[in-house]
Amino acid sequence: MGLAQDLAEYIVATDFASFDADAIEWAKWRVLDVCGCALAGAEAPGCHMMKDLVTDWGGAGESTILAHGGRAPAHNVAMLNTLMARSHDYEPVEAEFEGRGSPAHISGTTVPVALAMAEKQRADGKRLLTALIVGDDIAARLAVNSGFDFDLGWDETGTVNVFGAAATACKLLQLNEQQIFDALGIALNRLSGSIAGIFDKTLCYKLPMACSSREGVFAAELAQRGFQGVADPFVGPRGYFSMFCRNHSADQVAKGLGREFYSDCVIKPYSACRITHPFIDSALAIATSHDVDAGEIAAITIHGTQFGAHSFCAQPLPSTEIRQPDAAFSIRYCVAAALLWREVAPPHFTDESLHDPRIRHLAGCMEVVADLPQREPGDNQVRMEVTMSDGRSFSAHTLVGKGDMREGSVNLSDVQAKFLANARFAGLDVVKAEQAMAMIDRLEDLEDVRSLMRLLVKGENQS
Repeated sequence: MGLAQDLAEYIVATDFASFDADAIEWAKWRVLDVCGCALAGAEAPGCHMMKDLVTDWGGAGESTILAHGGRAPAHNVAMLNTLMARSHDYEPVEAEFEGRGSPAHISGTTVPVALAMAEKQRADGKRLLTALIVGDDIAARLAVNSGFDFDLGWDETGTVNVFGAAATACKLLQLNEQQIFDALGIALNRLSGSIAGIFDKTLCYKLPMACSSREGVFAAELAQRGFQGVADPFVGPRGYFSMFCRNHSADQVAKGLGREFYSDCVIKPYSACRITHPFIDSALAIATSHDVDAGEIAAITIHGTQFGAHSFCAQPLPSTEIRQPDAAFSIRYCVAAALLWREVAPPHFTDESLHDPRIRHLAGCMEVVADLPQREPGDNQVRMEVTMSDGRSFSAHTLVGKGDMREGSVNLSDVQAKFLANARFAGLDVVKAEQAMAMIDRLEDLEDVRSLMRLLVKGENQS
């Protein structure tokens, strides 16, 4: 049997009893984290444009728009909620598979799809978690085995995320094997997205992940009606691996299927591209250990590997206005923010923060060089030296950025604190935020997902 058939059978056969405690717990962490990121991103650049568009389109009020309130068709709500979750580049990242990783952003698509479709179906928490874990697992397996590289030109969030979203939606719609097989074939025809939005620092960087949510739901709902997919969406001569990938491991995707469940494994501690995180960790270590006064910094020398120090995040800040995408994908901005505010979170990417003249000063003191050994592909170790105006010098060395669930560098209290900070930034009532957090913590006991969605809306705009 082919991979698509294997995946269809797996989606149908897997139920909540299939998962161990860690798979369930980490899935709840991802739900909490993505909900918080969507709340924090509700007012981010471009999100009101998308909200207005979705509202203008109208349609059945199937699902709730997070933060803003109001209802719209599930596929459009999933797209909008994903756009908001993606807006600060703060959502979970780094798909894992058998000790290998990929720079993926899966959960920001699959969680909004799971919430929107579970609400539409009036599903309980177990059904939501089951669909989410299955969708994440399929997307993670595809991501790691695709051999993705930024040089390929396409954005992985616009390819594997569509398949993950389709699988999540199929499970919540309770489709049969043939319908799921067709949905995966339809999904192949909905893949898209260029990495150019990240290199160009435009709002387009949000679209591949957001559109994946909409297209995954579209594929599932069209297949539900009997629409036929392609014969071999993955390993055929015109399938996903042939068209999009090089140096792939398509034959490994189904290994351990139904026994091991993979997903994004990093909960981001900072609202910026993951490439910037070891740089931020080093800057924070210096600032906090030595009580550094950012105004007294004379020079900052940053040593990185080719991967980090020559990445799209190493581009100079624009000479004119700094926008949120410029900052979120900038080593210089993020290091300056860490030294100045000792935190890198959504409040540090507002217009007021972006235009703070101290950021320009610190960025102007900074030199980034690629002179550390590349121990392995993707090695992003950082060594930083900060020299003060009085001649004192401080240094820090970071091998791997914080936030990996597997390595224990993030725990539940960290995820909860991040969620509450994001909810506070969004203006969500603290009582509602705490109630939502408690409900997600016991998500497997929730009888109707609509109860949760009502808590994730600001003011009186109830779902």
